[in-house]
Amino acid sequence: MRSVPVIGATLILSLFGAAAACSASGTEKKIYVQGGGGGGNVGNTGGAAGTTGTGGIQNDGGGIVDSGSNDSALSPDSACAAETAEAKPVPVNMYLMLDRSGSMSGKWGAATSAISTFVSDPAAAGLRVALAYFPTDQDDCDPLSYSTPQVPLGELTKDPAPADAQEQKLSASLSATGVTGLTPMFPAWVGTLGYCTSVAKKHPKEKVIAVLLTDGSPTGCDSKTNTIDQIAALAASAYADTPPIVTFAIGLEGSQEAEIKQVAQAGGGQAFFIGSSNLQADLQQKLNEIAGGELSCEYLLPETGKNGDPTDPGKVNVVYYGGGGSNQELVKVKDAASCTLNGWYYDDNQNPTRIYLCPATCSSVQNDSGAKVQVLLGCETKVPR
Repeated sequence: MRSVPVIGATLILSLFGAAAACSASGTEKKIYVQGGGGGGNVGNTGGAAGTTGTGGIQNDGGGIVDSGSNDSALSPDSACAAETAEAKPVPVNMYLMLDRSGSMSGKWGAATSAISTFVSDPAAAGLRVALAYFPTDQDDCDPLSYSTPQVPLGELTKDPAPADAQEQKLSASLSATGVTGLTPMFPAWVGTLGYCTSVAKKHPKEKVIAVLLTDGSPTGCDSKTNTIDQIAALAASAYADTPPIVTFAIGLEGSQEAEIKQVAQAGGGQAFFIGSSNLQADLQQKLNEIAGGELSCEYLLPETGKNGDPTDPGKVNVVYYGGGGSNQELVKVKDAASCTLNGWYYDDNQNPTRIYLCPATCSSVQNDSGAKVQVLLGCETKVPR
């Protein structure tokens, strides 16, 4: 269970409303899912793990290694293979809230160029992105003004703009927007999380993340509410809700690193602080890291196979195929706290709907541009020995 500041899971919607008022071994099913990352590659196959065990996979970054299991290896052609179905990565909805206050004037060109390059990268295909700015007009303090993004959610494709309609809309909006006013961060975040919450409620099997990009502390509006403590409380409430909204915060030069961390940690996400020396490249990299982490390592557990039989959570296995042709059978652990170097786990062991790769496993997949993750249904789940 998440530990967050307790201010009530309905705080965001309440504030938003207040603003409006003023089977057998012979029946394995094979499910293929793709997971990929940056330019890293899995190295050569390691030495044998045992007389009948599989060889380990070596990775320059200390990636996946063999579990040393002597059980017979799983594969789509193993004795229990029969039916093939499809599993999909969990869809990710990213809401970008961009500070356009006057202090951003010297950073605006680099920041908007970084975002444009990020959304044009074919690696972002499948990501759904919305874009909004604060303040909307000078020093607008009304949360309703931030309830709808300037560019609504839309899915990016591998095609370049204008064939990619969402990329075209995002780039056009960035080009047409300039800097103005102070930093009404609290009302902007009320509107942001209100919108994100409505998306999450409509699509509970999808992931919704909110990304705050700013170069300063809150200024203007009500000094009692437009504070980092109040903004962090909003993020904590959204993260404690069901489904949760995860907050990421990116601070540019001028922002306070401690404040950026406070907001992100309260919202269950990560904080990033970027200096001015290489702003465009660094910001693009951080956006790639956020999107890559959310897209690569979480998969929907198929509810049924093609024949309609319900999936047995106790007969699910995960295999990682490296770009160099080596493969590694992963092992299921109890939860995130029990993660091993080559592990995965369910979101809920009693009623699972998602498969999560452990951090080390996830890192190896992300750093291997040719990686593939295969989910096999029908054979007894492998666990650490």
